[in-house]
Amino acid sequence: MDCEERLFLLPSDPQAGSLAADPLVVFCVDVSGSMSITTEVIDSGQTVYLSRLQVLQQCLLSSLSFLCDSTPNSRVALITFNNQVTVHGVGEAATRSLQEAELIDIDFLSDVGRSFPTPPPVTKSRERLQREILRFVEGGATALGPAATVAIAMASRQPGSKVSVNLTMSLSASQYICIKPLSLSVCRSWCVQMAWPTLRWGTWSSKMERH
Repeated sequence: MDCEERLFLLPSDPQAGSLAADPLVVFCVDVSGSMSITTEVIDSGQTVYLSRLQVLQQCLLSSLSFLCDSTPNSRVALITFNNQVTVHGVGEAATRSLQEAELIDIDFLSDVGRSFPTPPPVTKSRERLQREILRFVEGGATALGPAATVAIAMASRQPGSKVSVNLTMSLSASQYICIKPLSLSVCRSWCVQMAWPTLRWGTWSSKMERH
């Protein structure tokens, strides 16, 4: 299975200030039904079948290990999306799930991201994050737009932070933006509104694709 990360960096506002001492990394993860699709893999001479979700889980666990070793003061937030958006609680924060009408209110979604408590350093949250990642279950639609809105709003609080969006490339453009088909003009408007915090505060946005 091919995995490719595409990184996009928009120029930040010169008034935004210097990079945060403890940057925030937000993993925005697709757990929709398409993540159950399996691929044949040869492991130690044995043929095994791994789902997209299983591969992604291993990638996320490896990323946590890397962050702990390379930037132990960085902070990691975890968001998953299918037919709802779940912001996973780390530290003292409780997990919050967003669904139905909440998913089409971009101002509400942005407020959720901006107000969600900043997670502790990854060295302190690693075990909790690992447990959350291993509990992922695939199913449902793909509310990428709402999830990305929350993630970008969360990361925009700390200049230099990064949003890593992990998804499958199998739906139409309108379905990526919300769980209901939208017109192209609405999709474009939503994308522009999501992009503004990255432009203003120098947030890194990347996308992990599986084909």
